[in-house]
Amino acid sequence: MAVNIEYYKTFLAVARCKNLTQASTQLSISQPAVTKTIKQLENQLGSKLFIRSKSGMTLTPEGKELFVKVNAALNILKDAENDFTKKENLESGEIRIGVSTILTKLYLLPIIKDFKEKYPKVKINIQNGLTVDLLHLLKKGSLDIVIYNDKIENSNILEQKVLEKINYSLIYNKDIYDIKSLKDCKNLPFIVQKEGSRARNIFDNFAKKNKLNPNISIEVTSHELGYEFVKQGLGVGFTYSEIIKDDFIKSVPVPADINSEIIMATNKNIVKTNAIKKFCEILEEGNENVW
Repeated sequence: MAVNIEYYKTFLAVARCKNLTQASTQLSISQPAVTKTIKQLENQLGSKLFIRSKSGMTLTPEGKELFVKVNAALNILKDAENDFTKKENLESGEIRIGVSTILTKLYLLPIIKDFKEKYPKVKINIQNGLTVDLLHLLKKGSLDIVIYNDKIENSNILEQKVLEKINYSLIYNKDIYDIKSLKDCKNLPFIVQKEGSRARNIFDNFAKKNKLNPNISIEVTSHELGYEFVKQGLGVGFTYSEIIKDDFIKSVPVPADINSEIIMATNKNIVKTNAIKKFCEILEEGNENVW
Protein backbone atom coordinates (compact mmCIF):
# COMPACT_ATOMS: atom_id res chain seq x y z
CA MET A 1 0.00 0.00 0.00
CA ALA A 2 1.49 3.32 -1.14
CA VAL A 3 0.20 6.36 0.74
CA ASN A 4 0.81 9.86 -0.57
CA ILE A 5 3.34 11.50 1.74
CA GLU A 6 1.30 14.72 1.64
CA TYR A 7 -1.49 12.82 3.42
CA TYR A 8 0.88 12.13 6.30
CA LYS A 9 1.96 15.77 6.46
CA THR A 10 -1.69 16.82 6.66
CA PHE A 11 -2.31 14.20 9.34
CA LEU A 12 0.56 15.54 11.47
CA ALA A 13 -0.64 19.13 11.10
CA VAL A 14 -4.16 18.24 12.23
CA ALA A 15 -2.82 16.15 15.12
CA ARG A 16 -0.66 19.03 16.35
CA CYS A 17 -3.22 21.78 15.85
CA LYS A 18 -6.18 19.66 17.03
CA ASN A 19 -8.26 21.87 14.80
CA LEU A 20 -9.09 21.62 11.09
CA THR A 21 -9.20 25.38 10.52
CA GLN A 22 -5.82 25.98 12.16
CA ALA A 23 -4.32 23.05 10.28
CA SER A 24 -5.61 24.36 6.94
CA THR A 25 -4.08 27.78 7.69
CA GLN A 26 -0.75 26.18 8.57
CA LEU A 27 -0.79 24.09 5.38
CA SER A 28 -2.09 26.96 3.22
CA ILE A 29 -4.93 24.83 1.82
CA SER A 30 -8.70 24.97 2.32
CA GLN A 31 -10.43 23.32 5.28
CA PRO A 32 -12.52 21.05 3.01
CA ALA A 33 -9.27 19.85 1.39
CA VAL A 34 -7.86 19.00 4.83
CA THR A 35 -11.04 17.12 5.78
CA LYS A 36 -11.01 15.20 2.50
CA THR A 37 -7.33 14.25 2.92
CA ILE A 38 -7.89 12.89 6.44
CA LYS A 39 -10.86 10.80 5.24
CA GLN A 40 -8.81 9.44 2.32
CA LEU A 41 -5.97 8.52 4.68
CA GLU A 42 -8.34 6.76 7.09
CA ASN A 43 -9.88 4.85 4.19
CA GLN A 44 -6.49 3.77 2.87
CA LEU A 45 -5.25 2.65 6.29
CA GLY A 46 -8.60 1.10 7.21
CA SER A 47 -8.64 2.76 10.62
CA LYS A 48 -10.18 5.79 12.29
CA LEU A 49 -7.47 8.25 13.29
CA PHE A 50 -9.42 11.10 14.91
CA ILE A 51 -12.39 11.58 17.19
CA ARG A 52 -14.22 14.64 15.95
CA SER A 53 -16.06 16.84 18.50
CA LYS A 54 -17.03 20.46 19.06
CA SER A 55 -13.81 20.93 21.03
CA GLY A 56 -11.67 19.82 18.09
CA MET A 57 -9.82 16.79 16.72
CA THR A 58 -8.49 14.16 19.16
CA LEU A 59 -6.28 11.25 18.13
CA THR A 60 -7.63 7.72 18.57
CA PRO A 61 -5.27 5.06 20.00
CA GLU A 62 -4.49 4.03 16.41
CA GLY A 63 -3.96 7.69 15.52
CA LYS A 64 -1.53 8.16 18.42
CA GLU A 65 0.48 5.12 17.31
CA LEU A 66 0.57 6.39 13.73
CA PHE A 67 1.58 9.88 14.87
CA VAL A 68 4.69 8.59 16.68
CA LYS A 69 5.86 6.57 13.68
CA VAL A 70 5.02 9.09 10.97
CA ASN A 71 6.55 11.97 12.93
CA ALA A 72 9.80 10.01 13.35
CA ALA A 73 9.85 8.96 9.68
CA LEU A 74 9.29 12.49 8.37
CA ASN A 75 11.97 13.83 10.71
CA ILE A 76 14.39 11.33 9.18
CA LEU A 77 13.39 12.49 5.70
CA LYS A 78 13.81 16.11 6.75
CA ASP A 79 17.28 15.39 8.16
CA ALA A 80 18.22 13.63 4.92
CA GLU A 81 17.03 16.60 2.87
CA ASN A 82 19.00 18.98 5.10
CA ASP A 83 22.13 16.84 4.71
CA PHE A 84 21.80 16.93 0.93
CA THR A 85 21.18 20.67 0.99
CA LYS A 86 24.33 21.18 3.05
CA LYS A 87 26.34 19.07 0.60
CA GLU A 88 24.80 20.94 -2.32
CA ASN A 89 25.88 24.22 -0.71
CA LEU A 90 29.30 22.80 0.23
CA GLU A 91 28.52 23.12 3.94
CA SER A 92 29.47 19.47 4.46
CA GLY A 93 30.82 16.51 2.51
CA GLU A 94 34.10 14.72 1.98
CA ILE A 95 36.65 14.44 -0.82
CA ARG A 96 38.95 11.40 -0.88
CA ILE A 97 42.17 12.08 -2.77
CA GLY A 98 44.91 9.63 -3.67
CA VAL A 99 48.29 11.24 -4.34
CA SER A 100 52.00 10.68 -3.72
CA THR A 101 53.61 12.45 -0.77
CA ILE A 102 55.86 14.53 -3.02
CA LEU A 103 53.01 15.77 -5.24
CA THR A 104 51.06 16.60 -2.09
CA LYS A 105 53.91 18.82 -0.89
CA LEU A 106 54.97 20.35 -4.19
CA TYR A 107 51.62 20.72 -5.93
CA LEU A 108 48.51 19.93 -3.90
CA LEU A 109 49.05 21.81 -0.61
CA PRO A 110 48.39 25.35 -1.92
CA ILE A 111 45.31 24.13 -3.79
CA ILE A 112 43.89 22.44 -0.69
CA LYS A 113 44.60 25.63 1.28
CA ASP A 114 42.68 27.65 -1.31
CA PHE A 115 39.75 25.20 -1.27
CA LYS A 116 39.56 25.02 2.54
CA GLU A 117 39.54 28.81 2.84
CA LYS A 118 36.47 28.86 0.61
CA TYR A 119 34.75 25.69 1.89
CA PRO A 120 36.03 25.01 5.43
CA LYS A 121 33.29 22.48 6.29
CA VAL A 122 34.20 20.03 3.51
CA LYS A 123 36.48 17.28 4.81
CA ILE A 124 39.61 16.42 2.79
CA ASN A 125 40.92 12.86 3.13
CA ILE A 126 44.42 12.32 1.67
CA GLN A 127 45.75 8.83 0.97
CA ASN A 128 49.36 8.40 -0.13
CA GLY A 129 50.69 5.40 -2.00
CA LEU A 130 51.91 4.03 -5.32
CA THR A 131 49.93 5.25 -8.32
CA VAL A 132 48.95 1.73 -9.36
CA ASP A 133 47.40 1.09 -5.92
CA LEU A 134 45.64 4.45 -5.79
CA LEU A 135 44.14 3.99 -9.26
CA HIS A 136 42.85 0.56 -8.19
CA LEU A 137 41.05 2.22 -5.27
CA LEU A 138 39.65 4.89 -7.63
CA LYS A 139 38.24 2.22 -9.94
CA LYS A 140 36.63 0.49 -6.93
CA GLY A 141 35.04 3.75 -5.79
CA SER A 142 37.14 3.99 -2.62
CA LEU A 143 38.74 7.26 -3.80
CA ASP A 144 37.22 10.23 -5.61
CA ILE A 145 40.30 11.75 -7.25
CA VAL A 146 43.82 10.47 -7.93
CA ILE A 147 46.69 12.81 -8.86
CA TYR A 148 49.81 11.35 -10.46
CA ASN A 149 52.25 11.89 -13.31
CA ASP A 150 51.69 10.69 -16.89
CA LYS A 151 48.45 9.41 -18.38
CA ILE A 152 47.37 5.79 -18.27
CA GLU A 153 46.70 4.67 -21.83
CA ASN A 154 43.43 3.10 -22.99
CA SER A 155 41.37 3.41 -19.82
CA ASN A 156 37.61 3.00 -20.20
CA ILE A 157 36.97 3.88 -16.56
CA LEU A 158 39.27 6.82 -15.90
CA GLU A 159 38.63 10.40 -16.96
CA GLN A 160 42.09 11.97 -17.09
CA LYS A 161 42.99 15.65 -17.37
CA VAL A 162 46.40 17.31 -17.58
CA LEU A 163 46.98 19.84 -14.78
CA GLU A 164 50.62 20.89 -15.07
CA LYS A 165 53.90 20.07 -16.76
CA ILE A 166 56.57 18.68 -14.46
CA ASN A 167 60.34 18.62 -14.97
CA TYR A 168 62.83 15.92 -14.03
CA SER A 169 66.53 16.31 -13.28
CA LEU A 170 69.49 14.20 -12.26
CA ILE A 171 70.59 15.61 -8.90
CA TYR A 172 73.83 15.22 -6.98
CA ASN A 173 75.85 16.58 -4.07
CA LYS A 174 78.42 18.96 -5.60
CA ASP A 175 80.77 18.37 -2.65
CA ILE A 176 81.00 14.68 -3.62
CA TYR A 177 80.59 14.60 -7.39
CA ASP A 178 81.62 16.81 -10.30
CA ILE A 179 79.06 16.24 -13.05
CA LYS A 180 78.93 18.32 -16.20
CA SER A 181 76.82 16.10 -18.47
CA LEU A 182 75.11 12.73 -18.70
CA LYS A 183 78.40 11.10 -19.70
CA ASP A 184 79.82 11.85 -16.24
CA CYS A 185 77.00 9.78 -14.64
CA LYS A 186 77.65 6.49 -16.36
CA ASN A 187 79.81 4.88 -13.68
CA LEU A 188 78.17 6.49 -10.68
CA PRO A 189 75.71 4.89 -8.22
CA PHE A 190 72.07 5.82 -8.76
CA ILE A 191 69.30 6.37 -6.24
CA VAL A 192 65.91 5.76 -7.86
CA GLN A 193 62.32 4.79 -7.10
CA LYS A 194 61.31 1.17 -6.66
CA GLU A 195 60.40 -0.87 -9.74
CA GLY A 196 56.74 -0.61 -10.65
CA SER A 197 56.41 3.05 -9.70
CA ARG A 198 55.61 5.69 -12.32
CA ALA A 199 58.83 7.59 -11.59
CA ARG A 200 60.89 4.42 -12.02
CA ASN A 201 59.28 3.69 -15.38
CA ILE A 202 60.15 7.21 -16.53
CA PHE A 203 63.74 6.78 -15.31
CA ASP A 204 64.13 3.40 -17.01
CA ASN A 205 62.91 4.88 -20.32
CA PHE A 206 65.26 7.81 -19.88
CA ALA A 207 68.24 5.52 -19.18
CA LYS A 208 67.42 3.31 -22.14
CA LYS A 209 67.11 6.23 -24.57
CA ASN A 210 70.43 7.65 -23.41
CA LYS A 211 72.22 4.26 -23.21
CA LEU A 212 73.06 5.04 -19.60
CA ASN A 213 73.13 1.48 -18.21
CA PRO A 214 72.88 2.86 -14.65
CA ASN A 215 74.33 1.27 -11.53
CA ILE A 216 71.23 1.11 -9.31
CA SER A 217 72.66 1.40 -5.81
CA ILE A 218 69.62 2.35 -3.72
CA GLU A 219 65.88 1.98 -4.37
CA VAL A 220 63.45 4.13 -2.40
CA THR A 221 59.68 4.52 -2.10
CA SER A 222 59.52 8.33 -2.21
CA HIS A 223 61.22 11.27 -3.87
CA GLU A 224 61.86 12.88 -0.48
CA LEU A 225 63.76 9.85 0.79
CA GLY A 226 65.80 9.70 -2.40
CA TYR A 227 66.66 13.37 -1.96
CA GLU A 228 67.95 12.71 1.57
CA PHE A 229 70.26 9.97 0.29
CA VAL A 230 71.55 12.32 -2.43
CA LYS A 231 72.29 14.94 0.26
CA GLN A 232 74.48 12.37 2.00
CA GLY A 233 76.46 11.91 -1.20
CA LEU A 234 75.38 8.29 -1.69
CA GLY A 235 74.65 8.64 -5.39
CA VAL A 236 72.90 10.46 -8.19
CA GLY A 237 69.15 10.87 -7.90
CA PHE A 238 66.42 11.15 -10.52
CA THR A 239 63.60 13.36 -9.29
CA TYR A 240 61.48 16.46 -9.84
CA SER A 241 63.55 19.59 -10.41
CA GLU A 242 61.27 21.48 -8.01
CA ILE A 243 62.37 19.35 -5.04
CA ILE A 244 65.83 20.96 -4.88
CA LYS A 245 66.10 23.25 -1.86
CA ASP A 246 69.79 23.09 -0.84
CA ASP A 247 72.60 25.11 -2.43
CA PHE A 248 74.98 22.14 -2.43
CA ILE A 249 72.58 20.02 -4.47
CA LYS A 250 73.04 20.57 -8.19
CA SER A 251 71.19 19.19 -11.17
CA VAL A 252 71.70 17.98 -14.70
CA PRO A 253 68.53 18.71 -16.71
CA VAL A 254 67.16 15.80 -18.72
CA PRO A 255 65.82 16.07 -22.30
CA ALA A 256 62.41 17.73 -22.57
CA ASP A 257 60.77 14.59 -23.97
CA ILE A 258 61.45 12.84 -20.63
CA ASN A 259 59.59 15.44 -18.63
CA SER A 260 56.02 14.52 -17.82
CA GLU A 261 52.65 15.89 -16.77
CA ILE A 262 50.63 15.98 -13.56
CA ILE A 263 47.34 14.20 -14.19
CA MET A 264 44.01 14.32 -12.36
CA ALA A 265 41.88 11.20 -12.72
CA THR A 266 38.28 10.56 -11.70
CA ASN A 267 36.00 7.57 -12.22
CA LYS A 268 33.68 8.05 -15.23
CA ASN A 269 31.13 5.63 -13.78
CA ILE A 270 30.60 7.45 -10.46
CA VAL A 271 28.53 10.63 -10.11
CA LYS A 272 30.56 13.46 -8.60
CA THR A 273 29.24 15.37 -5.59
CA ASN A 274 29.24 19.18 -5.68
CA ALA A 275 32.31 19.22 -3.44
CA ILE A 276 34.26 16.96 -5.81
CA LYS A 277 33.16 19.00 -8.84
CA LYS A 278 34.28 22.24 -7.19
CA PHE A 279 37.63 20.78 -6.12
CA CYS A 280 38.24 19.49 -9.66
CA GLU A 281 37.47 22.98 -11.01
CA ILE A 282 40.03 24.53 -8.69
CA LEU A 283 42.58 21.88 -9.70
CA GLU A 284 42.03 22.64 -13.38
CA GLU A 285 42.26 26.38 -12.82
CA GLY A 286 45.58 25.83 -11.09
CA ASN A 287 47.11 28.00 -8.42
CA GLU A 288 49.59 30.84 -8.85
CA ASN A 289 51.45 29.59 -5.77
CA VAL A 290 52.10 26.18 -7.32
CA TRP A 291 55.75 25.67 -8.28
